[in-house]
Amino acid sequence: MTGEGMPPPNAPLVEASGGPVEQELLSLADGATQQVIAQQWYRYLVKLHEKTGMAGPKAPQYQDVVATHGSMLRENSDGPSRIVVHGAIKGYSFDASSEESLHFSLLMPHGYTAGEAIAPFVHWSPVGTDTGNVVWGMEYAWIDVDETIPATTSITTTDTAAGVAMQHQAIAFSAIQGPGKQAGSVFVCRVYRDAANSDDTLTDEAVLWAAGFHTQVSGIGTGKEWPT
Repeated sequence: MTGEGMPPPNAPLVEASGGPVEQELLSLADGATQQVIAQQWYRYLVKLHEKTGMAGPKAPQYQDVVATHGSMLRENSDGPSRIVVHGAIKGYSFDASSEESLHFSLLMPHGYTAGEAIAPFVHWSPVGTDTGNVVWGMEYAWIDVDETIPATTSITTTDTAAGVAMQHQAIAFSAIQGPGKQAGSVFVCRVYRDAANSDDTLTDEAVLWAAGFHTQVSGIGTGKEWPT
């Protein structure tokens, strides 16, 4: 009973199964019927992936955990200017010659795969048409429930402006490892433009739209209200 989108009859059941529903069916069936169930379930997952773009069997799934500029905290001492970017829309514009910062915190979602790395990013736009580099930085601490806040760590990433004013750009940082981290942990962060860095050559100001990270998830949530 093989065909397109289906494993061969001797494929291990663990490779064909996908979740608790079919696992329960498998426990109630004999060997031959188990294989049919496993094949049909696998075919269903493949077709679902083809039609919807959802992650297929065994494929990792990712989620954005993000703070938009309007949700970030601005300090008067080192905060970026608020400028009109289009029409009546405003944004925070980071200076080309002095370090400016915004602050935010993010809660790890229930679906977070415990212990997995996270991949930080920023979304931004150059104010003008210069094609220099901008260096974005994050100073962060990642805190589990019942843990005292640890020393902060700073990371940077460099992006080259496209030369088009207000073009939306995005750039990733190196991954942050998460051994022992759980859903419900908190990521606290200061995001800044490292204007004093010799690699920051963009003469224009830079507008920050959002900052956060991609994280691998094992589902849309957990079976417990408090996941830790």
